[in-house]
Amino acid sequence: MKYDLLNRVVSYSSPTEQEFINFIYDFFGRLYEIEIIEEDKTQKMEIKYSKNDEPVSAVVSISKKGENSVSARKFIDYELKDGKVVGMKVLETGGSAHEVRLDYAGDDLVRVTSIGNAGFVSHEFELGRKRSPFASARFRHVLNAELPPIFYSTKEYTGHTILLSEGLTISSKIENHTDPKGTFLWIRDSIEILRRNAFTPLGPGQTIKDPLFNL
Repeated sequence: MKYDLLNRVVSYSSPTEQEFINFIYDFFGRLYEIEIIEEDKTQKMEIKYSKNDEPVSAVVSISKKGENSVSARKFIDYELKDGKVVGMKVLETGGSAHEVRLDYAGDDLVRVTSIGNAGFVSHEFELGRKRSPFASARFRHVLNAELPPIFYSTKEYTGHTILLSEGLTISSKIENHTDPKGTFLWIRDSIEILRRNAFTPLGPGQTIKDPLFNL
């Protein structure tokens, strides 16, 4: 993770996911562009704000590797409450749509739920007692559900549970370390996989849209 002179995050890389993310700020210091470079495609997200500096909407343009033209777009409308983004309505090229709901414990993001016509995926995060090493540079608003939650918390995360509407639960513990070079390591270790829960299974041929990449 790299910072500018104002202690703002300007880039983030994940070798395990083969992703590189750039963050660009406008004249007023607002995060207005997020570029996610993946192995096979690039996503460029542009955010619009209100006069009160609150996010209103965003457009995500997706280009395949080696192509200059845009192959698909996503349109996001934000819902805010008490200064926090609590919901996103996402419309994709072709008419596919889903909704994202966000829950907090104080100022810290603890749950992200994606709801589509085929069911839902809910990511629940357990907070530790220690302060996050990224707390001073965390983003004011949750603008992209595909970013790691460490960008939105004042505390370290110590656990991650995925709940699927098809009746499965995947739980992991998270260990936070710093290597000898000072690089922060976020290590996830599965402790419980594919445990049945009480949710209704999906019907034949249905799929679930999950906004979060594997953490």
